[in-house]
Amino acid sequence: MGFAHAIGPEEALALLAQVRIADLDHFASRHSSVPSLEEAGRSGSWQWQLVAAYGAVLLDGDTTAVTGLISSAPGPAERTAATVVAACALLEDEKYAQALQLLTAEIDRDEAEPADFAWLLVQRARVRTELADDHGAGEDAALARITVLLAPKDPTTSAVAAAAAESIFRAAPWDEGELEAFITASDTAASWWRTQNLASAYEQAMDRTFDHWAQTGSIGLGQGNPVYNELEAARWTANLSAHVGAWRACTSLLARQILLDAEQDQDGQGDEESGNALGLLRISGDVSALTKAVQQLRRLGPVAPVVRTVRSVVAQSWSVRAFRAHLELWEHAGDLLEAPAADAAAAHCTALFNGGVQIPPSVSANTDVAHHALLALGGVLEAATTTVHEQVRDLLVARAPWARPALAQPVVQLIFRLADDVFHAPSARDEWRKAALRHTGELNGICVAMLGRIAHTDSEARTALIEQIKAGDFAALAAVGEVTTLGADVGQHAISRLTQEIRALLTGLDQGQWRMRTIDDARALAVLNIAYPQHARWDEIVELVGHPEAPGDYKRGVCLLLSRNTEQIPDQVREDLATALRRAVDSATPPAGPPSGFTEVGGAESWLATALGLLTPEQQAAWRARLLTGNWQQRADAVFLIHLLHRPEDTPLLLALLSDPHHRVRIEAAYEIASRAKQETPDLDARAGLRRAASDTSVVIPQAVAQALADTTILNEDVQDAIATVKNHPSATVRRLACRRTRSSATSP
Repeated sequence: MGFAHAIGPEEALALLAQVRIADLDHFASRHSSVPSLEEAGRSGSWQWQLVAAYGAVLLDGDTTAVTGLISSAPGPAERTAATVVAACALLEDEKYAQALQLLTAEIDRDEAEPADFAWLLVQRARVRTELADDHGAGEDAALARITVLLAPKDPTTSAVAAAAAESIFRAAPWDEGELEAFITASDTAASWWRTQNLASAYEQAMDRTFDHWAQTGSIGLGQGNPVYNELEAARWTANLSAHVGAWRACTSLLARQILLDAEQDQDGQGDEESGNALGLLRISGDVSALTKAVQQLRRLGPVAPVVRTVRSVVAQSWSVRAFRAHLELWEHAGDLLEAPAADAAAAHCTALFNGGVQIPPSVSANTDVAHHALLALGGVLEAATTTVHEQVRDLLVARAPWARPALAQPVVQLIFRLADDVFHAPSARDEWRKAALRHTGELNGICVAMLGRIAHTDSEARTALIEQIKAGDFAALAAVGEVTTLGADVGQHAISRLTQEIRALLTGLDQGQWRMRTIDDARALAVLNIAYPQHARWDEIVELVGHPEAPGDYKRGVCLLLSRNTEQIPDQVREDLATALRRAVDSATPPAGPPSGFTEVGGAESWLATALGLLTPEQQAAWRARLLTGNWQQRADAVFLIHLLHRPEDTPLLLALLSDPHHRVRIEAAYEIASRAKQETPDLDARAGLRRAASDTSVVIPQAVAQALADTTILNEDVQDAIATVKNHPSATVRRLACRRTRSSATSP
């Protein structure tokens, strides 16, 4: 329509429903009878006041005005409209009790026409569903379905009937829902308009993304963005119609689009908008997208929106839709909580696991609550106090053996995240060891993990691990720590077993077969060879390193270990490795990619060749260029090659890699920069890079800095500033690493 004629409040509401704010402003500027949104709020017309109140809800999330209009509504129809708008806005703010109260009050009046009465019922049904009142929701939906039949000529009843059908379908048991009736009822004019909004949003988003790729346009955030307007229109159409599934989907789409745009933001709004997007993902219940977004913001930054989002979660009864989302936030961002909130979250997770909190039936029917509660407990444990760590230790002991296979992963995670302090008392270690030994057979992985936590201070736990090593359990070899104390007989036995495993791998490679392994056999064998040179078996390692078909899973670990410990490799073995590496050193082209599911070799061979002094300056330059211009794995490998070459003139390359698109590359670059900055010989580029890395807005880059500086004794001004910066990071994980002292050894698997 054009702008030649003035519009009334009904048309203005329709424009707002499509988030056409600019069009409404244009009408107001051309016609004196059409007020602006600000003027409409002061109008003597209730209808125009509703326009202003709805605008406040859309633009600011403010429900004050629309809630106030309920009592002053001139009639039942107007009161119903104000009630539904207010209830929908309250639902967006997760104020379910208030929404239920408003809707129930209007339903109890029993003054609305059939179509409006059914509209109120379907809205209350969705509120009751969120509050785990499936029976009440089903009753409301069934009554609404009947009520719309009393208004056959009302064009709005199709949307209400669709909402009722959806509510009935969602409230029914998994295999009893009326799917056909739900699909048929959902084909309405409202859904058609929503589809048009989504189609327009997709088209405009693609145009903007293409323009950005072609460097002919920029991404803008905030109100007025046409993509956001279309998505807002789609989700609010679904919201007002009580089409819950469509509302959740459209809300998630809007949130994901905002996050995509925020990454490319140049106007300084990305931080705030990312936080809003995380909030939308949380209320939409899109757990998968929320988890991915949190993980990416931890990797890329800014982490501040994640901090605000996870700290907004309160340890109390949750709605059905937010239940999993809150557990996922605690699992993946619990280290960003402050200690009191982390303690409360841990208590809530423990209560969920123990059955001390009522869980909505619709949640327990579709979610392994015990599994996710333990994962969330592991996520918040880093930020929790020592008291909570002791409580978790006692829980792990009291519940042993952990017989459910589905709980093995979160249990092992908890084992490794417990603070060392909780094992200082001999009685605590004694109870822990006894609990560990109750895990046998399929549960042996938990046993090994528990014993490994105390093996360095508990001789009986260490003895138990050694017995498992004798039996061929190589996971126990990794858990035992320093292998030099195993004893020559055990070391020789383990070397023999590992040699057999590697020989089997080599035979498989010759036959075109690649075996998945749970441990790095070659690296473990190299560790034992170094610890027990009198029993060393190097031939299999040399053959594996030189095998052209061996994927990175087989050789990257051993190449890294040997590169760091060349002085402990016998001279003859060094010569044999040099011969084995000759093909890779002289090759002008990288090897073929690995089989599906395996890691590529990347720059691993160049590491060992460099450490052994096999590369000429020309070959070093060629490898450096090949890796720096390769995929993310190769660029990350280039960092360790630069480390081995130890040329100050390469530091600017590391600075450039701090802005690499892939987080793994940035992590490696940050670690190496911090390592160079703490050297006695000044490296001004490294010190400048250290300041940049320590203040990075992500989690992973400051964490890499904290790890690199943990054992430094050289405290120049830049290093001191960097340590002070990471000690104030919002992540408890980063702060802990910044305060610890590390110990490394070539004889630790």
